[in-house]
Amino acid sequence: MLGVIHSIQTKQLELHNYVHTMNIYPNELVIFVCMLRDQAKLIHQLGSIQIDLTFKRVKGNINEFEINSYNTEHKLILSYARVYTNVTTAEGYQQLFTELFNVIKNLTGQAVKFRHIDGNGIGCIIGDLDPAQAKGLGLFLQSKDTHKDWETHLQYILNHVLSILNAPSIGELEKIFYTLEQLEESKIKEWIRYYRQPYVLASLNLNASKIDPEIWASSANNTNVAEAAHALANREGKHLKLLTAII
Repeated sequence: MLGVIHSIQTKQLELHNYVHTMNIYPNELVIFVCMLRDQAKLIHQLGSIQIDLTFKRVKGNINEFEINSYNTEHKLILSYARVYTNVTTAEGYQQLFTELFNVIKNLTGQAVKFRHIDGNGIGCIIGDLDPAQAKGLGLFLQSKDTHKDWETHLQYILNHVLSILNAPSIGELEKIFYTLEQLEESKIKEWIRYYRQPYVLASLNLNASKIDPEIWASSANNTNVAEAAHALANREGKHLKLLTAII
């Protein structure tokens, strides 16, 4: 981290145009927000974003948090911002989202808008959000609109996506897709087309699946087993050479 800070302060490698916050807090929370001005401008044009946290890309306890969106014209997932952080708590994620969107505002002179708050802007956030991430996002949104609590904010921007898992019938699933379609965002419609595919939907909801209900009920509904396997493998170390990892 000291090398990055030195490069920014001495304006080496043009990193000062890319790394905009380098905050290390007394509680050891680290948040480095990285994006180009042109990337920040494009975020204002998005109706939906995808959030992804990548583990172990950086040595140590720093992870990479990305803001992405699917570009239908080029058929690519494009990255608009990266945040390097060791955040693990809801309060930490609230700070992360606050700093991220403050950087966008500072670079473009315009605050990012959210449809359920401002009437236009980002209407849907897609991502594998764990409880801390979700609450942190909700707390950030609550700071922008205190008339709703953080859980209510999430219902406006996340609930319809997550509720696919728990919809009690095919009819309810169709209602969810219909509600999302009313946002009239091309990227969200691309998302709907993907998740409406029978095999994809069947992997998410029992009512769309041909798996025996008893088998479905007895199967794990989370990835704890896989996560445990990762944890066991990681006891041998991280960022190993491929050959060492295979052995």
